[in-house]
Amino acid sequence: MPDTVEVTVRDFLGSVVTGFTGDVTVAVGTNPGGGTLSGTMTLAATSGVVNFTDLSIVGDGSGYDLTASTAAPGLIVTSSGFDVHPAPLVYVGNYQTVSAISAATNTVLATIDTDGLTTGVATTPDGTSVYVTNRLTNSVSAISTETNVEVANVGVGNWPQAVLITPDGTQVYVPNRFDQSVSVVSTETNTVLATVEAGNGPGPIAITPWGPDGSR
Repeated sequence: MPDTVEVTVRDFLGSVVTGFTGDVTVAVGTNPGGGTLSGTMTLAATSGVVNFTDLSIVGDGSGYDLTASTAAPGLIVTSSGFDVHPAPLVYVGNYQTVSAISAATNTVLATIDTDGLTTGVATTPDGTSVYVTNRLTNSVSAISTETNVEVANVGVGNWPQAVLITPDGTQVYVPNRFDQSVSVVSTETNTVLATVEAGNGPGPIAITPWGPDGSR
């Protein structure tokens, strides 16, 4: 939604009513995402104008609008429509935690406990999950981006180095340094589908592009 919501009281000719100093209250009108409005929702007008600068809506959706009303003379108006979508999150692997950082505000929104020594982090293409390696416990954690909570812990090979997720989001590839292997994990079941023999000390990993429709 806009950073600042301005409400102007006008007369029937369209002129600003500069003598109006009453309270103006804003609320969610059309609410496609079941969102909740927060911030200062009632302010007194100055020369017929009110600026709301700290409003925010939590609830992903397209086609929201706001209403603005006054107690006297009892006016109600509706804003033009706007969309609300969550800001991207940046996930950073630490020694025994993962930090979820808002890309909009550059602040840490959550700290998720892991099994230790995270060296690989990757998000699924749909943005619903994050997979991270835990070297100390030879495992991979699956984290929900909605709740920022670990939802699964999958045992892989010895000393997992990195994480790569296929473009269709169905599989996670994890090279295991001291096993000379790559674990293939299903994102649907969070279980190991296969273990592939690799060379000595596998680490960096990449995938060739897929077709535009997601086909291999």
